[in-house]
Amino acid sequence: MSAPADKGSLLISRALDIIFVKYPARTSLGVTLGFATKFLVILLSAFVAVPQQILESSILGWGSIGIVLLHIQTIRALARKAPLGDEALETAITLIESGNFSASERRQHYRNLIERVSKTVALNAQTRAELNSIDKDEDKNEAIGDI
Repeated sequence: MSAPADKGSLLISRALDIIFVKYPARTSLGVTLGFATKFLVILLSAFVAVPQQILESSILGWGSIGIVLLHIQTIRALARKAPLGDEALETAITLIESGNFSASERRQHYRNLIERVSKTVALNAQTRAELNSIDKDEDKNEAIGDI
């Protein structure tokens, strides 16, 4: 496949994950909002002049509009978030953030992730020593906090 098709399928896959998996309540409420809006348009068409195209529009279209309206916050958050460039890394960070972990478990997962990423990146000895000293300092602080 070409790169644009891969990028497009990646975006579609992420959108479907967000819509159906990450925020199922927003999705179901969006569908309900769309159906209710269609019902209100039909009811009010007796009193207000409504274009025929709106009256003949599909119920699925109204459901889609409702879903988009209720996912505006999600769309804004994703637009503001700068991509890291690596899909596996982004997925791992998202799983850590959305998981039901305590603060210490979350820190441990981030450490494991950083450790795996740092193994793949060639670090010089000085940088590796700095990372180890930071990790030791955090372990000491965590041990003090547990007391």
